[in-house]
Amino acid sequence: MLRVASVAVASLVMATSASSAVTAQPGTLSYLEGRAWSGSKPMTAVPSAQQPLRPGQIFKTEGGKAEVFLIPGTYLRLSQNTAFRMVSASLTNTQVELLSGQALVDVKDLRKENRIRISGRGASVVLLKNGLYRFDADEPKVSVFDGKAAVSQGD
Repeated sequence: MLRVASVAVASLVMATSASSAVTAQPGTLSYLEGRAWSGSKPMTAVPSAQQPLRPGQIFKTEGGKAEVFLIPGTYLRLSQNTAFRMVSASLTNTQVELLSGQALVDVKDLRKENRIRISGRGASVVLLKNGLYRFDADEPKVSVFDGKAAVSQGD
C-alpha cells in the first residue's frame, strides 16, 4: 500500500512540475559558442533564467556562433560576426531583420497559423514550408534548400 501511495505522489509531483514548466518564447537564446551581445549586454554562455529578445532588441555574435528559438521546431542559427534585430516575437507572427553576416533558418514544423518573416536590406522573405534557408546579409542573398519562400523587394 505504501509503495502504491509513493508512486501516486511521485506521478502527481512530476505532472505538476511539467504543467508549470516555462516554454521558450520566440527570440530565446538556446545555444552560444564564443562571445555575443544581447542589446548592450555581453554574453559568454546561455543564461539559465533568460528573457527572450524584445521587439527592437539587437543580438550580435562576435567570433562565435549562436542558435535562437523562433517557434516550436524552428531555429535561427547565426554564424560568426552576425547581427539581427527582433522585429516581432509572436508565435503567429515572428519577424527578424538580419543586419549583417550569415544565418540559417531550420524549419521543422511550420503550421498554417505561423508566419515567419526574415528581412534585410529592403527585401523580405516569408517562409512557406519546412526546410533549410540560408541568408547572407552582406551579399545580400537567400538560398532555399528543400523548402519554399516568398520573396519581395520594396513595395
